[in-house]
Amino acid sequence: TQFRWANLHQTVMIRCDAEGANFSGASLHRTDLRLSNLRSASFAGANLRGAKLCYSDLSGADLTGADLTGADLTGANLTGAHIEAVCWRSTTLQRAQVDASWALKAADKSSRLVQPLPLTPV
Repeated sequence: TQFRWANLHQTVMIRCDAEGANFSGASLHRTDLRLSNLRSASFAGANLRGAKLCYSDLSGADLTGADLTGADLTGANLTGAHIEAVCWRSTTLQRAQVDASWALKAADKSSRLVQPLPLTPV
């Protein structure tokens, strides 16, 4: 499914099945994607500011260069997600499932993360 460069600002897509969909460069500002299947989807360069992705499955998703400022990823599955150059400012990641390698990327001063990950021990 192609949503590349689409304007989906404030769209409600709760429980959607968009596995492998292409949202590259799309505007998903304040979009509600709670409880969705977004496995292996591409959000490269997408605007996800203020988006609700609570309890969504983003395993293997490409978030490279995405803006997740103020997004809520509470309980989301982010294992295997590509997170290079992501903006995490004010992002909520409580109870999110992440790879152990994320801590290494956050600690690696040469990483391309825009800012440190807001991870807290479980």
